[in-house]
Amino acid sequence: MDYNFQPELIKKFIHEYKVKRVLIQLADGLKQYHQYFSKLLREYDVKPYFSGSHTWGGCDIAIDEARKIGVNTIIHVGHHGPVRVNIPPNMHVLFIPAYSNIDIKPCVLNAIGKIRGYRNIGLFSSIQHIHQFNVIKGLLEENGFKVYSSQSNDREMMYGQIIGCNLSAAIKVRDKVDLYISIAGGYFHGIGLALATGKRVLNIDPYTCKSFFLDKFLKKIIAQRLFYISKAIEAKSFGIIVSLKQGQFRINIAEKIKRKLLEINRNAEIIVFDEINPELLLNFDKFDAYINTACPRIAIDDVERFMKPVLNIGEVKYIFRGSVEDYSTIDAISY
Repeated sequence: MDYNFQPELIKKFIHEYKVKRVLIQLADGLKQYHQYFSKLLREYDVKPYFSGSHTWGGCDIAIDEARKIGVNTIIHVGHHGPVRVNIPPNMHVLFIPAYSNIDIKPCVLNAIGKIRGYRNIGLFSSIQHIHQFNVIKGLLEENGFKVYSSQSNDREMMYGQIIGCNLSAAIKVRDKVDLYISIAGGYFHGIGLALATGKRVLNIDPYTCKSFFLDKFLKKIIAQRLFYISKAIEAKSFGIIVSLKQGQFRINIAEKIKRKLLEINRNAEIIVFDEINPELLLNFDKFDAYINTACPRIAIDDVERFMKPVLNIGEVKYIFRGSVEDYSTIDAISY
């Protein structure tokens, strides 16, 4: 098995809440393991239902889906816990982080040659590899590096953990480090680190055992952000995007942005979505630009799929300034 799904916690959860029916919400990359959960739950005479919707993070818990099928228990797999979500007292949610069983030590040792010119390292990881954090830290220290890390302002998160929209732990040690290391599959988390801190990031991917600097990715993203903000500065009409997902719902901020845009004689309307994607925005293609108040990664990771500029909350101020001068990359993911 590639992941530790902690069956002992699932067993305890079932017994504690006398579970007979449960909604299983798997992160998109983990949906392929649905048969494991089906088999496990049937051993305890529990009837499983599987959410087929996208599962973007702890901000996106399938509470409404569970209610609609008459279930008051959810097993949410792939994230650490709720993110800006208040779980109702009559709804019970078990979070299974899905710790990876990959031994990351060889990957770290292979990457050390690339960072010999640095001494002070900021070390952070996605939840899947956070259980190996001390091992990685020890390897780096044995090779002469001074390692810094911290804990997020979200106390549900583990020490050294980062998520796509919360890099606060990394920002806390920014002034102490010369280079960041991101332990995560792909470059999603590493890009977040680079944007939030403005420092160089080496991404170590445990699944491929490859390591690479994110300089070229960051350079491209900055160019895109500056281009789209410049276009938005010239825009006369704006669609302000609001997500109905509880952990991303920012209607008050959307209303505030709309008022400020109207004050400078720009047209603005609020558009409410559950799922946000470029195809749905095509139904509102008369706007010159959009402002996204939902997950900030939508405007970064999907930028090339959008036909018109999409700005995040932290970037709106440049519209009012009328200039991209003094642009800061942290504004791209400010939430």
